[in-house]
Amino acid sequence: MSNKAIEVLDKQISEIESKIHQNTYEVGELFLQIYGRKLLTNFSEDNFKSSMKDMDKMPPLIAKDEKYKTELSTLQKSKNEILKSELSEN
Repeated sequence: MSNKAIEVLDKQISEIESKIHQNTYEVGELFLQIYGRKLLTNFSEDNFKSSMKDMDKMPPLIAKDEKYKTELSTLQKSKNEILKSELSEN
């Protein structure tokens, strides 16, 4: 029974790690999009407004990253507890 639980946890851990990787990519891409505009050399009102709108997208991405990392930690702790209980039974 615990082997099945570990398999399920491993699958969930893998999915969360994939989500973290994708979210990290999105954060990096947005960062480059914002700061790749060279605000100081190509300063215009439209350029500035566009950058501000893009900057507003960053906090939700950071919050999503924190959520995924919390989920990952919880799943890993659950897996470790199952493994510990298996070891103590043997």
